[in-house]
Amino acid sequence: MPAGRTVSVESRSPFPWISSIAWVASLASLGLLLVVPPAARAEEPSGLQAALALEQVLEKAIASAERSVVSIARVRKGEGQQAIGFAQPFGPPVINQNENDRTPLNPNFIPNEFATGVVVDASGLVLTNFHVTDRDSCDHYVTTSERKVFKTEVIAGDARCDLAILRVVEKPTPTDFVPMKLGNAKTLKKGQIVITLGNPYAIARDGQVCASWGIVSNLARKVARRRSVREDPEMLHELGTLIQTDAKLNLGTSGGALINLRGEMVGLTTSLAAVSGYEQPAGYAIPIDDTFLRIINTLKAGREVEYGFLGIYPENLLAEQIRGGRTGIRVGQVRPATPARRAGLLEGDVITHVNGDPVHDTSDLRLHVGKLPAAATVNLTVDRAGEVGVAQVHLAKFSVNSNPKVPRVVTIKDPAWRGLRVDFPSSVLGPDQLNESCDGAVAVAEVEPESPAYEAGLRSSMLITHVGTTPLDTRDDFRREVAGRKGPIELTVVGQAGEHYTITVPETVAPKKK
Repeated sequence: MPAGRTVSVESRSPFPWISSIAWVASLASLGLLLVVPPAARAEEPSGLQAALALEQVLEKAIASAERSVVSIARVRKGEGQQAIGFAQPFGPPVINQNENDRTPLNPNFIPNEFATGVVVDASGLVLTNFHVTDRDSCDHYVTTSERKVFKTEVIAGDARCDLAILRVVEKPTPTDFVPMKLGNAKTLKKGQIVITLGNPYAIARDGQVCASWGIVSNLARKVARRRSVREDPEMLHELGTLIQTDAKLNLGTSGGALINLRGEMVGLTTSLAAVSGYEQPAGYAIPIDDTFLRIINTLKAGREVEYGFLGIYPENLLAEQIRGGRTGIRVGQVRPATPARRAGLLEGDVITHVNGDPVHDTSDLRLHVGKLPAAATVNLTVDRAGEVGVAQVHLAKFSVNSNPKVPRVVTIKDPAWRGLRVDFPSSVLGPDQLNESCDGAVAVAEVEPESPAYEAGLRSSMLITHVGTTPLDTRDDFRREVAGRKGPIELTVVGQAGEHYTITVPETVAPKKK
């Protein structure tokens, strides 16, 4: 370019800002951009200022959530305060003079069975882990951040999800219980800062919960299974649901809150995942997601939590198939009279997706199905000998009723019809007792003594195939057919040898002769 000649960049381009960006980029690539001296830059925050800013965020998050967390004391019925190993540092044993001295109503009472809870309703509903409750042999007390103590009762609980709801016995004032603000665990990522609020070693027995903080270490973790598979069925958390955090979770923090920096609860902390005898560098929490919310709303109503049931024996793919890039699980045996059989699934099929979510192993399948409620419709992507299609399946109900090793608490049952309650055969009989007679039938779940159904001869575990001449397939079919009917009703039942016969259920029970 000749000396002294100037060229207008703007005259060469109708988009001068593009040329300007290119010009700046060119100078930058040549290292010719002027470096602004430090004195000319805006003053950057110091390390202390950054730490103080984070400190303020933590303080605000804790302050916004701590009123919604309570301490829980469990007191054995009929027992006073017992000597406990870690009580001595707090002073000499208390001499109990009256009933209140033996409960948290006495400020000096030190429980040796304790946990944490989260307020989920202003009426006095508290969420905690099911494993910290003992409805039959214990009384449960909660202490709020205002140091108020309330006796509670367990209105609903379920061991498979390890969640329970306590309700205060006496009606609280409108300001006694502040519901926790719920977040969404689906948005969590590894590395996010989280805070735990709990009652470690009963130190928060005055209601002033303790805080700890850390990061999200991982997601969708599986709790270590400490029981024989034959002894107890799986909990959902053994299939891979839990949030893992490096925040310290000591004994007593089960049922506490895992909150984000906005003060929203994203998980319910649990110590059940700890393996006894080993140092625990990680804590776990049940995530706040759609499954969690469905279960909590069911428990708040005092009702039974239901889980979906498919009806297959799933098998993991062979190692060489997985190394070859194949995903999914292989369908083993298909049980009779199950949703899988009715949907046409065959042994050897490969299920690759559940409602569009990929399936990597048998735990994935059981979790995807188990998180859904009974009677839900699910779409399974199935690979059958290289041909891929979608099977629509109407789920039955996972067997909890038939398994005494999966305890639960239900205080509100569905209304009985003439003393009779029915359910899915898979739930009442259990999957191993299903046979062809169960197809197109409902099972008798409960018969109230001295009711019309009982007097007619109906008993638990019987199968009903028809109401009058109308065939049945689901419990909703039964409820719909008997609703509003008057007078005697004929039901077709299945006998022990598979024969069908009729039982007539009267509308009322005839008075017994004296």
